[in-house]
Amino acid sequence: MSSPEADGRPTPLDAPAPAWLRDVDAMAANLPAVLYQFAVAADGAMAMTFVSGAIVELLGIRPEDAHADWVAAMTSTVHPDDASAVLASIPPAVSARREWSAEFRARPRGTEVRWFRATGRPRAGDDGTLVYDGIIVDVTREQREAAARAESEARLRCLAANMPGVMYQWRQEPDGRRWCSFVSDGARTLLGVEPEAVYLDPGVLHETVHDDDRLPLVEAIDAAFAERRGFVVEFRTMVRGTMRWLRVLATVREEGEGTTVLDAVIVDVSAERAVARRLAESERRLQAAVDGARDGIWDLDLVADRAWASAQAWHLVGHMPHSLAVSPASWRDRVHPDDAPRWRAALAAARRDPHGDLHFEGRLRDALGRWRWLELRGRVLRDADGTALRASGTVTDIGARKAAEAALTEARAQAEAASGAKSRFLAQMSHELRTPLNSIIGFARVLVLRLGATLGERDRTFLERIHSNGEQLLGLIDEILDVTKVEAGRVAVERRRVDLGTIARDVAAQLEGRVVGGEVVLAADAPEAPVWWETDAARLRQVLINLVGNAIKFTERGAVCVEVRAGAGDEGPSIAVHDTGIGIPADR
Repeated sequence: MSSPEADGRPTPLDAPAPAWLRDVDAMAANLPAVLYQFAVAADGAMAMTFVSGAIVELLGIRPEDAHADWVAAMTSTVHPDDASAVLASIPPAVSARREWSAEFRARPRGTEVRWFRATGRPRAGDDGTLVYDGIIVDVTREQREAAARAESEARLRCLAANMPGVMYQWRQEPDGRRWCSFVSDGARTLLGVEPEAVYLDPGVLHETVHDDDRLPLVEAIDAAFAERRGFVVEFRTMVRGTMRWLRVLATVREEGEGTTVLDAVIVDVSAERAVARRLAESERRLQAAVDGARDGIWDLDLVADRAWASAQAWHLVGHMPHSLAVSPASWRDRVHPDDAPRWRAALAAARRDPHGDLHFEGRLRDALGRWRWLELRGRVLRDADGTALRASGTVTDIGARKAAEAALTEARAQAEAASGAKSRFLAQMSHELRTPLNSIIGFARVLVLRLGATLGERDRTFLERIHSNGEQLLGLIDEILDVTKVEAGRVAVERRRVDLGTIARDVAAQLEGRVVGGEVVLAADAPEAPVWWETDAARLRQVLINLVGNAIKFTERGAVCVEVRAGAGDEGPSIAVHDTGIGIPADR
């Protein structure tokens, strides 16, 4: 290595150096950079005249190699893609006698690739040569930070370009001047303005804002810069004939030397506004329906133990809206003591049954202390595990229904009492009639036995009819007693084996008096042999009397016949009443 002596003449590398020069060399070697000097002769030849010892640590080049052939030394360590560019940048700078600078990559002694920056400043040498004094520094960290910033900025720009909105940044300088430092491409589609135009004049962002919304937006921006606070403002724009609702969200921060920065994003909230509008309309319709309904609506939070009730629900329980604490406890205390256990049971069942709903009928005390009958019906909302979270439903005033049920119960009781009185009256009257009737039957029987032989056939028959009809009337009285037994639930059917033919003939004989002297013949058509059947003889006789009596009533002339058939094979016996009267229409 060589360096100039005090007289300007060069000293051989192996000559002893002056003390002051040794100090300079030590200082240069200790710096975290390479100090160098190269001279350019009049014929353009360049030679390295000085290089500090730091070149060994930073670039892995020995100083003597740099002096011997600095081009070869640099080429051996500089990245191949950068070496030619660095060497090519020196001659133009030398020709123009201007400062020279270059950045390049190098891999010193096989380590990782690092970035370096070399700079040199020209001056005239004592011997008429052009001398460049320079420095080489490691800028790897600076390059990496710049690359990271570039990558981050690229990501941010990509995000800004692809997000469904507009990102922008305004700056206000200490003198009050405002300018746009960034605006994303979304301004073109969302606001209908070109980003380049915003950079020139940030005010163009407001040109498409609705007239009624422009001033509030500008005032919000001015207040944000003045008071250093963010804001959220919604406004309308008209872009290409389409009106949109937009929302701007802005934050404000300070950035060195009095500069205020406003970072903001603008998003399209038209769909959100439309949903909110439809929701508000739906809520208005629901509220109108709730207000106009006879039923109230309630909601019970089973977890937080909170309750809500509509105005109609408050009205149904006889209170002004919100005149009581909105808590389940305040309502539980107003349940009638007799109904409270059923309310607790209904609530417990709704909590316990994973598929159960809430239903309760009971009385609640109103503001005047009166009891009101109410019915609560609700659905229970549960989580994935089936735990009851809340119940919602309706409350209905069932006072009128309960009053009707009470009136019906009272009417039923009165009817049952009247029916009992009627039954008792009929039973007593029947007993009162049986006494004289039994006398008539008895005396008729006595007359038949005592005078039967002296009477003519016709008179004997009439006397026997008195006896027979008395027996029939006694049977009717017994039927009245049976009716009272039916109403009392004490009717008994007496089944026994009887001859159907005998019953048919008795019925015909009993009603013969109704056709005497008329144009109707009443007869019984039954086999001579008994036709046995197990039944209640008294009730069968009464049925036949009713049927034959109706047949005689609606037959002006002809015949009425009670017919009995024994049946054959598996068919049982049958009994029928025939007549030649008007009959019964087929549709009746």
